[in-house]
Amino acid sequence: MSEREIPDSAKRGYKERLKYLRRGQEAFQAKEVSKAVQFYASYLKALSDFFGISENHLDPKFFDLTKDKAELLLISQVYWDLSKAYDRSPGLQSECIRCLSQFVKFTIGFKHQHINANLLKKYLRNNSAVNQQAFKGAFTKIQVDSKKCYIATYAFGENHHITNSLRLFKSDYLNNSSIGNKLIEVYYSISPKIIQFSNHNPFAGKALKNIIFRPTIFMFNIIVKTWRECCLKN
Repeated sequence: MSEREIPDSAKRGYKERLKYLRRGQEAFQAKEVSKAVQFYASYLKALSDFFGISENHLDPKFFDLTKDKAELLLISQVYWDLSKAYDRSPGLQSECIRCLSQFVKFTIGFKHQHINANLLKKYLRNNSAVNQQAFKGAFTKIQVDSKKCYIATYAFGENHHITNSLRLFKSDYLNNSSIGNKLIEVYYSISPKIIQFSNHNPFAGKALKNIIFRPTIFMFNIIVKTWRECCLKN
């Protein structure tokens, strides 16, 4: 965070933010949606005031990606509840889409991505969404099995030793640094589109798999294994 002077009111609101969050969760569970929305709005305002931004500019980059993992999950859940709440109001569909976008932003690249993908999957399966297209779009962006490595799985298969090796690299190293999390976020935003293109264009997909994906991933895996062995020796 920058060294700007934080107003005392923003500091007080930040200290009280989890109270707003808890009350919002309780209200949502009790199906008091209007009350839940108000408490959630207070929680998000406390965060945005603390960082000196408007709520719609709230972004994971303002947080410590290592220390604030729990809060990042909580924020994603708040936007998830808000998305469902606004989806039920015909005049608030644009706000629903905005909150879904924030939900995706606070999901991709984090360990809770698998949890949130399952939330969306179940919601869609139950036909609970009014704006099915918006929720399906969000699901397409974040859907991922937490153990899955999209392109490696496509190139070598789900249980191939190279696929498993890259999963370990992701979980043991990339997930534990801000740069690694950013790389994962970029990977998850790009790779589903590549796989979708390959599936829709079998001839081009086969060429990509055999000429580009398999040789490149094979060499990358050798580099990863060598690097990991060096780290273990040191």
